[in-house]
Amino acid sequence: MLRVLQIVIAPQVQRSGQPIGVTGPERRAANLAPYWREYGIEPIVCYPQRGNLRGHFVGAGLKVIDFEIGNKLNLSAIRRIATLALEHSVQLIHTQGPASLDMLACFGGLYAGIPVIITRPVMIEDQITYSPPRRRLYSLIDRATTLRLVRRVIAVSHRGYQHLHDYCRLEERRLQRIYNGINLRRFEIRQHNENRGESNGPPLVIGMVAQLFAPKGWPDFIKAIARLRDQGDNVLGLIVGEGELRDALEADVANRGLHANIEFTGFREDMAKIYQRMDFLLFTTHREGLSVAVIEALASGLPIVATDVGGIREQVEEGRNGHIVQVGDLDLIVQHCTRLIRDPARRAAMGLASRTIAEERFSERRMLEEYVTCYQQTASGIS
Repeated sequence: MLRVLQIVIAPQVQRSGQPIGVTGPERRAANLAPYWREYGIEPIVCYPQRGNLRGHFVGAGLKVIDFEIGNKLNLSAIRRIATLALEHSVQLIHTQGPASLDMLACFGGLYAGIPVIITRPVMIEDQITYSPPRRRLYSLIDRATTLRLVRRVIAVSHRGYQHLHDYCRLEERRLQRIYNGINLRRFEIRQHNENRGESNGPPLVIGMVAQLFAPKGWPDFIKAIARLRDQGDNVLGLIVGEGELRDALEADVANRGLHANIEFTGFREDMAKIYQRMDFLLFTTHREGLSVAVIEALASGLPIVATDVGGIREQVEEGRNGHIVQVGDLDLIVQHCTRLIRDPARRAAMGLASRTIAEERFSERRMLEEYVTCYQQTASGIS
């Protein structure tokens, strides 16, 4: 068995001592947990005791160690990572961000003499909540430390790969692209109801799935639903997720008189059922890696209107299975949504194309096998 110390984070923002929601990397790690051993991989999972997905790791029979760095400058985490790696005789250390954790893990790996792999879903330069000087400083530190020490970097999209290669000057021998993937069998193609959205019938459901925090662009989603309502469309906006902006977003909905047009579901585990409620996905995010939520929508046979960030162009093909818009372009967002609302045949055709794209590119088994190969090659010193 090849032993890997996998370090996984949970959201820092809490309510009643519990994290609010889950992160994409957290979900990806939990989804893969049951399958590693059949490929000869034995993960030792470092994950917060308070994490919402702890049961997934424990249920898969993996050893789970309570761990979190707390803050970016927690230098004691370097020694703890090295100590855990040596105590458990691991051959690799694998982190999935944030960049501060990646850096600490690289120093821990250096201290222990163990190679480190990082998955980098979102680039530092795309951290829109940071000021430009802060982004430049963090990027400089990242390139001077993490990207020098790390054995291999995994990008989750072609755009991310190109950024790491061209901008960060990372050599191809230390760089790999592995698309996120999901278990496609858990998701069924949505059967589109041509009568939804008619004035005297049930509303047409437009959904978005993400953490409720600033980078996801939730105010744009709410504004779009408001404009569709104001132009007479019978729609329901489904906000799926939890996070620090929940109260502010609920207040915005109340101020706009949208109680009948927007529903908050909170954090949900039954995502396959949630997508069955939707007629299409409106994804107004301002920052992204390669969205697992979008992959789930693809697998569910949903058309997608999404902002042009991260790996969206690798998930949505303009005019084939959805539409791509620039961040904040509400006029075009509403235009594309209106066309989908009023053309059920178009929704159905785009939905079938979405499922095809999911099957071609985003299977969980393909992702798992590529990670296994990456682990094996890195542990054996193969570039």
